[in-house]
Amino acid sequence: LGKVIAADDAPRDENLRWLLMSTRSFGQGVFTGVSYVQRVNTTGGMPPAKCEARQANQLLRVDFTADFIFYRPL
Repeated sequence: LGKVIAADDAPRDENLRWLLMSTRSFGQGVFTGVSYVQRVNTTGGMPPAKCEARQANQLLRVDFTADFIFYRPL
């Protein structure tokens, strides 16, 4: 589970915002103990300025890439 605790605009308007999220993990695995996740270096992901009539009430998928940094105490 993640909760946004800070956000900043990406350098370009067409890219998703950069986020810092606090997290809680359940179970065991590679992400056990991760307490924060940061999303940076985003490219794309923002919806178009206008939708066409045929797109009304449709799920919109917008491609994006990002770097995710995972933090946990040592």
